[in-house]
Amino acid sequence: MSYQKYKAALQEIKDLQAAQAVLHWDMETFMPAKGLQQRSRQLASLGRLAQEKAQAPELGELLQNLLAQKEQFSPAEQRNLELSWEDYQEAQKLSPQFVEQLSLLTSKAQAAWQKARQAKDFSLFAQPLSELLAAKREEAKIRAKAGQGHLYDSLLRSYEKEATVARLDPIFEQLSSGIRQLLAKIAAQGTPPKKEFLNHRFPADQQWAFSLELLEQMGYDFEAGRQDASTHPFTTSFGAEDVRITSRIDEEDLMSCLGSSIHEGGHALYEQGLLSSEYGLPLGEAVSLSIHESQSRLWEQNVAGSEAYWQHNFDRLQSLFPSQLSGVKAQDFYRAINYLAPNFIRTEADEVHYHLHVGIRYQLEKQLIGGELEVDQLEAAWNEAYERELGIRPDNPQLGVLQDIHWSAGLWGYFPTYSLGSLYASQFFAAAKKALPELQSQIAQGELLPLRNWLRKEIHEKGRHYSSETLCQQLTGQGLSVEFFLAYLEEKYRKIYNF
Repeated sequence: MSYQKYKAALQEIKDLQAAQAVLHWDMETFMPAKGLQQRSRQLASLGRLAQEKAQAPELGELLQNLLAQKEQFSPAEQRNLELSWEDYQEAQKLSPQFVEQLSLLTSKAQAAWQKARQAKDFSLFAQPLSELLAAKREEAKIRAKAGQGHLYDSLLRSYEKEATVARLDPIFEQLSSGIRQLLAKIAAQGTPPKKEFLNHRFPADQQWAFSLELLEQMGYDFEAGRQDASTHPFTTSFGAEDVRITSRIDEEDLMSCLGSSIHEGGHALYEQGLLSSEYGLPLGEAVSLSIHESQSRLWEQNVAGSEAYWQHNFDRLQSLFPSQLSGVKAQDFYRAINYLAPNFIRTEADEVHYHLHVGIRYQLEKQLIGGELEVDQLEAAWNEAYERELGIRPDNPQLGVLQDIHWSAGLWGYFPTYSLGSLYASQFFAAAKKALPELQSQIAQGELLPLRNWLRKEIHEKGRHYSSETLCQQLTGQGLSVEFFLAYLEEKYRKIYNF
C-alpha cells in the first residue's frame, strides 16, 4: 500500500511536469505572440508546484520508510526507490522560489532571443542572457558537490550524471584530433563527390510528406505522436502515449527537414519505448541525455546516413522530385548528402564538422559558468572560435551566437551530450550489427523494425535502471570509447572520398 502511495506521489509530480511540457510545446508551435507574458507565469507556477512536491518532507519520510523495508519489494521496485531517494536529495538543493524565478528568467530570455535572432542583433539578448547566466551560476554553486573539480560539473550532471570537465576534456581533445586527421587526409588525397543537383528548390509540401513516410518506416507511432513545424526542431514527451516532434523546412536545403525529422524521430522512439506502467517513476524515464542523443544520432547518422538506407528510399524521393533529381542515381545522392564542408549552423552541419561546433559551445559554456567569460564578450569569443576551429567567421549573430535555443532555454550543460550521443551511437550500432546479422540488408530493404525492436528491448525499456556507462558495458562489453566513432568515420569517408 505504501509503495502505491509513493507511486501516486511521483506520478502527480510527473503530471505537473507534463503540463509544463504541453505549454512549452504550444509556446514553440501555435501560441499567439501576445500570450507570452501569461504563459511565462503559468510555466513558473507549475515549476514551483512541482518542486514543492518533489522536496516535500512527507515524500522524504515515505521514501526512507520504504527503503528500510525494501527487501519485500521486487528488484524493479527497489531500484525505483533507490533512484527516487537520490532524486529527492538533489531536489532539496533548489527552493521552489528559486525554481519559479529561474523559469521566469528563462521565459524572458527566450522572448528576447527570438527578437534578437529575427533582428540579427545580439545586443537585444545580452541583458536577459546575463541575468539568466547569473542564475545558472548560482544554481551551479547550490548543486555543487564537495570536492568537485569545476563549477560546471554540477550543471553537466543534470543531463549526464557521469559527466565532469575532467572526463570531457580528454574526450573532446581525442575527438577533435581524430576529426582533424581525417579532414587532413581528405584534403590531401580525397576526391569530393558531386552535389550540384542538390542546388534546386524542393517544395515544402513534398518534403513534409516524405518526412512523415520516413518516420513511419522507423516505427514512430503516429497514434501516440505527431510532427509540427517550429523554429528549432525538438521532441517533447507527455508520456509514452503522447510523444511529439517538430521539424523545419528550407526549400533550398532538402536534408534540413529530412535530417531533423529522422533525428527527432530517434528521440521520439526512445520516449515511446519507455514502459507506460512506470509512468512518473525512474524506470519510466530515459537514462540520460547522452543516451537519449545516442538514439537520435544512431538513426540520423548510422542508419539514414548510410548507403543501404538510400538504396531503398531514393526511388521514392526521386518520384517526389523528378525534375530536381533527374538522372541522379542512389549512390550519387548518398555521396552528395555526405559532402563535407565547414558551415555556420550546427544543426545543419555534416556529421564530421558537427563535433567541432559542439566543442566550441562546450568550451564557451564552461568559461561562462566558470566566470572566465562574460556575456558582453560572448559574441566576439564565438566568432573568434569559429574562425580558429572551422576557418569561417559569421557576418551576423543569427549565423553565430544566436543560432541555438539552449542558453535562452536555460539548458546549460546540455551541449556535450550531443557529441557523447554520437559516440555511444556508433558503439551501440556496432553491437546491433553483431546481434542482428541481417541488419544491413534489412536497412537496404526498408525493414527498420528489427532495429527499433532491438533498441527498445536493450535500451528503451530499461529506463534508468542502469547508468549510461553500465548500460554501454552491458551492450558492448566496454565503456564509452571514441574509437568506435572515429573508425566509423574513417571507413565511411574513405569510400566516399576515395582516399
